Amino acid sequence: TEPHRAYTAGGADALIDGVRGGDDFRVPTWMGFYGTDLEVVVDLGESRTLHRLGAGFLQDQNSWIFMPRRLECATSSDGVHFEPVGVAPDDVDEHADGVVVRDFTVTFPSRSARFVRVHAVAPIECPAWHKGAGNRSFIFADEVVFD
Repeated sequence: TEPHRAYTAGGADALIDGVRGGDDFRVPTWMGFYGTDLEVVVDLGESRTLHRLGAGFLQDQNSWIFMPRRLECATSSDGVHFEPVGVAPDDVDEHADGVVVRDFTVTFPSRSARFVRVHAVAPIECPAWHKGAGNRSFIFADEVVFD
């Protein structure tokens, strides 16, 4: 998924560079997605044994940035046929003041895979109670995590 032009974090590799974002979405390690889900497929280059998959997110509701509703994770050996490995639900209060940084991860029995996919289901719009109600909202991601 293409990020918003103002929050590219320097390009797609920013989501797999091992650099975490901290608590300021303006730092160029955060990638912002406006009014859309985030889907990332990572080619690990070779098959690896994995047991955990996820991604890091930031919420700052005062800046119209919310956590994804859930993170759906899958693995593949060929990059075409993906097998779901789990879903990480959102457990962050969307009303929370200030910045919240959280990894959404799923653990699963070890399996071999060359490709991983994370799909963050975005809220798309600010909630009815929010000052931006009815307008599109952001999700911000800093890193896809796996091991």
